[in-house]
Amino acid sequence: MPASKSVSKLIPLLTITVLLLNLLAPVGIAFAQDADPPPDPPPAEEVVDEEPGEDAEAPAEEPDAEELVVEEPVEEEAPPAEESPEQEEPVEEAPAEDALSEDEAQPQGEEQTADEVTTDEVPEGESTGDDEEVAVEELGTGEEPASDEAGDEETAPEEENPVAEAVQALDKADAVLLDENGEPLSMASQEAAEALAAPDPQFCPAGLSFGDAGCGAAHTNMADAIADALAAAASGISGTIFVESGNFDNSGINDDILVDGFTYGTSLTIQGNANGGGTTTFTTSFLVGTNTPNIFSSLTFNDVTFDAGVVVVDNTGDLSLNNVIANNATGDGIVVDNHNGAVSLDHVTASGTGDDGAEIDNTASSTDAGVTVTNSQFNNNVNDDGLEIDSDGDVTISNVIANGNGEAGVQVETLGTVSISDTNANFNDLIGLYVEDSEQVTLTNVDTISNGLAGADVSAAYGVSIFNSNFNDNGDSSSPVGLGLLIVTGGDVTLDGVSASGNTSDSNTTGADILGVGSVTISNSLFNNNVGSGDVAGLSIQAGGNIALESIQANQNVGTGVGSEVQGAILGNFFSGTNSNVLIKDSSFNGNSGGDHTVGLVVLSDGAITLKNVSASGNTSANGDAIGAELDNGASWGSDVDAQVTVINSQFNNNAGLTDGLGLLVYSQGTIHLWGVTANGNNVDGVDLQIDSSNGGEDTQIYCSFMQGNGEVGILVDGQGGDLKIQSTDTSGNGLNALDIINVGNTILGQTNCDLGQDGKDNHRDSKHVPLDPNDPITIVLDRYPHSVTFPPMNLLECTGAVNSLFFPSELPAELYEGDDFLRALKIRIENCEIPDDGMFTIGFDIPVAEQENEFAVLFWDSSTDSWVEIPGELTADGHYTVSWPTTGIFLLVTR
Repeated sequence: MPASKSVSKLIPLLTITVLLLNLLAPVGIAFAQDADPPPDPPPAEEVVDEEPGEDAEAPAEEPDAEELVVEEPVEEEAPPAEESPEQEEPVEEAPAEDALSEDEAQPQGEEQTADEVTTDEVPEGESTGDDEEVAVEELGTGEEPASDEAGDEETAPEEENPVAEAVQALDKADAVLLDENGEPLSMASQEAAEALAAPDPQFCPAGLSFGDAGCGAAHTNMADAIADALAAAASGISGTIFVESGNFDNSGINDDILVDGFTYGTSLTIQGNANGGGTTTFTTSFLVGTNTPNIFSSLTFNDVTFDAGVVVVDNTGDLSLNNVIANNATGDGIVVDNHNGAVSLDHVTASGTGDDGAEIDNTASSTDAGVTVTNSQFNNNVNDDGLEIDSDGDVTISNVIANGNGEAGVQVETLGTVSISDTNANFNDLIGLYVEDSEQVTLTNVDTISNGLAGADVSAAYGVSIFNSNFNDNGDSSSPVGLGLLIVTGGDVTLDGVSASGNTSDSNTTGADILGVGSVTISNSLFNNNVGSGDVAGLSIQAGGNIALESIQANQNVGTGVGSEVQGAILGNFFSGTNSNVLIKDSSFNGNSGGDHTVGLVVLSDGAITLKNVSASGNTSANGDAIGAELDNGASWGSDVDAQVTVINSQFNNNAGLTDGLGLLVYSQGTIHLWGVTANGNNVDGVDLQIDSSNGGEDTQIYCSFMQGNGEVGILVDGQGGDLKIQSTDTSGNGLNALDIINVGNTILGQTNCDLGQDGKDNHRDSKHVPLDPNDPITIVLDRYPHSVTFPPMNLLECTGAVNSLFFPSELPAELYEGDDFLRALKIRIENCEIPDDGMFTIGFDIPVAEQENEFAVLFWDSSTDSWVEIPGELTADGHYTVSWPTTGIFLLVTR
């Protein structure tokens, strides 16, 4: 019970006080008096039996003879009478009827009133179960409580609404209930009942709890409690306005609740559900700073519902909303505008509003303070966004649901970083997630599914990283746009575990569209089944740096229009001017189809292009041409580097178009290397390889491959004067020719070792892995060329050594120095041991007789300096160029 309230000592009010302890809200109670003054108060120990401690003291001043006003305590319940220290002793000594003497109970010469029911006897040794309830019943009947014995003839009356009973009892006691303005209310009115049930706001300085001694008065309206808080703030005192559960407006006549004029830098908390009874609901608008801006250290709302929204404008200080519900059928649920300070929302629901669920703008922050939203929902705000944030600081969103909104699910504009995790933004009319002008963006476990136009649109100055997220099924067959994921950034892009599939439109459709100045790395991701009547791409990348794809799919993307162009994936970094490379591993680009032009995979680069274990098969075009994969790093992109194209263990089969069907098309600025390539069953040609170099003279090499059963030609080559070398390759069963070549210097046909090694991928060339000896050197000799490596004795019996050949420049960690031409390379390593201090490796490169007239050098890749180091060597009589070196790594044989 709040310390600011006192209990009257008047005997006629004792019963009323007991009754009011059952009620939730404060009221002003005035008793009409006769001409005679009120009776003397009973002894102190009897008066205060329900309010022990310092609250039991009598008021310092006597009540007015005309009208006595008694405010009810804030607390929901008072301690049972038997628990009061002052009451225990009298209860034990005498029956309840002896608690007051006859003289004390009724002044001489006056008639007995209804108040005397408080002295009715409770049978000794029996419990009523609820002393306060007994008081209510006695007030209503004027009879003793019913006996618990089955044989009693009298039974207790049926229990009525406690608030209604209280009003009736007070009316019988000639009590007068005052309204907000001090005017009397009819005790039989609904307004009186509502006044008794109203919540009870009370300001307490920091460190005190609801009802503690030292708190302010408990009021019937928020305005007075806010005034108490403002007066305390003027003295530098922070604190909390506690509000009991129930529905509450400012004054009972639907006025707005205003918090203005706090310019003292103190903190203020609005704490709902102060009595633990349920929900505190503000039924009118809650406005903070709309008339006079506030300067808080912090402003916090806990455990409240805003039925008409909450608006916080032009304020300073950290703002927190926790366990808050914001409803507003005609406007925004939560508005934070021009706020100078951090904003935090936790366990907030702002759903079903007429505009935005929550709109937060703290760009006025002088410290670039951020915004944090966690464990919250912003759903079905039919005319606008679910959650909208405008900030100059960092934005963190976690465990948020923003579904079914009229525009965007989540919209963020900030100059800081953005981190969004475990968030769903689905079924919104326009877009699931929109992030603009940020510094850097990280998305983890984010779903934007089945939105009207797009899943997510993200822009960031310094990079975007997305993990384990889905951007599927956005748009539909009538949408003007169908887009899963759009990224625009001036930095690097990393995607891992991403799906952008099943997006649809009546026009152009893209699963994921990435525009970046830096590098792009994508792994374990899906870009399948995107459909549109115009141009369609499962994955589209324009990068300013290297592009690396591993374990991705861009399959079954479809253009339904007659003139549609479709790419499973189209990758470009040709405009960077940095000669950046493209590497694609363990990926598929199959079954894409369009009207006019279809390609499973398109790569446009001014650097090296490498494909390993890639499939681009079954792509079709109804009205034009279809290509499995088109790889182009030719001179047409302005490259001045002879960058090679390398394709290993990859398939380009059964691609078919009305006018043309081709397995693999290559335009290369440098050498073209194919190893373990299959291009079978295409309805026109298997592979079409063209050296497109301003320097000319680059070689084309095809090893261990199959170009069979194509409609016309197995292999087409335009070598621009370079040599063509075909080893262990089958070109049988093609409709016209096995081989069609022009501008080729020398054509070399033959056989080679096509053993693909244990994994069939990266180590398919000759390699060996053997145990080493702790006492004697061990020499490993490779098969294809008799390259040899002699390992020194090792210090452990479990030690093993490994050597494998590298045949292409694309497998090297860096470009060669000008004037050096790649011949062959070895990669050497040891396992389960360390190199002895005096250990030395001897490496011998086999040099065929026809090559021994060249000038040779061996280079070692020094990873500590990221540079090639030349090792002195010599050509031995048996045709080995031999060097010695004290460490393992990559050793490269070049000619000069």
